[in-house]
Amino acid sequence: MYSAETWTLTGTQEQRLDAFDSKCQRRILGIRWYDHVSNTTLRSITNQPPLSHKIRSARLRLFGHLARAEPPPEPVVLLREPNPTTWSRPRGRPRRTWLDQLANDLQQTAGLSIAAAWEATRDRSTWRSETIVKKL
Repeated sequence: MYSAETWTLTGTQEQRLDAFDSKCQRRILGIRWYDHVSNTTLRSITNQPPLSHKIRSARLRLFGHLARAEPPPEPVVLLREPNPTTWSRPRGRPRRTWLDQLANDLQQTAGLSIAAAWEATRDRSTWRSETIVKKL
């Protein structure tokens, strides 16, 4: 999971990662397919959240770190800037950006928008308790 906090994942990709994680946990515990152990039971036995939740937590932790950086590094400044007017988008569906993924994560975990999240990160303990530590 190196640099997983920078990944932008579709719903299908998250499901496949969670399925692989469950498969690995079953293999470690020696649970076979004919034992009929559900994923929720497996998660309660191992006390581990799904892999997609760990990635989401890492993404929110990285965002909090970047938002609190003083002085803000150049990539953070570029995240807050709108697209240049001379920029033209290529044909096809727009790719999902890291900010799009982050906005989705913030909405799911804390019900925040990106603009509100920039301000919420100023208080580190509140940010951590509201988003990262919260049971995803």
